[in-house]
Amino acid sequence: MKHFINKLFDRILKWIGYIVLKKDDKVWENQKKIENGHGAYTRPNGDKYVGEFMDGLSHGQGTYTWKDGQKYVGEWKYGMLNGQGILKSPEYSLIWEGQWKNGKKHGKITITYLNKLVFEGEFKKGKRHGQGILYYRERSSGKLLRKYEGSFYDDKEWYGTWKDMEGEILETFVHGQE
Repeated sequence: MKHFINKLFDRILKWIGYIVLKKDDKVWENQKKIENGHGAYTRPNGDKYVGEFMDGLSHGQGTYTWKDGQKYVGEWKYGMLNGQGILKSPEYSLIWEGQWKNGKKHGKITITYLNKLVFEGEFKKGKRHGQGILYYRERSSGKLLRKYEGSFYDDKEWYGTWKDMEGEILETFVHGQE
């Protein structure tokens, strides 16, 4: 059970984009400790970071690759995703491209699934928050079926409308209520 919970927690951290190379993780390359400059670090679980370090933490431009193939390429600040970056998950055919702050999606983000746009808009602290467009597509063909346009609050449709492809209003949200 403990193994399952740890695996689930790791998966959740991957989905929200939270990665920290802590100062006590002992960042080494070729038997030499990396404090500042460019280097590489492989975690005991097989995940790898290649990029810039400051005070032993990932800081500046860098690439973090999970052992399952998921990869983040972009800016880091004090061990966390921070600034412009791209997170790709080949296992789920997902790509998040945009801004990050303190290890979470924050600012303008575009999400694609199977090479089809599914969301473009604003995030705050890892959740959809602010203006955005959410596209609902048929799973097998990727055909666009309907879309929500409006605002989001705490990852929920807040004030806006779901429309079909002919422009007919299907649902209207006001303060999160249909």
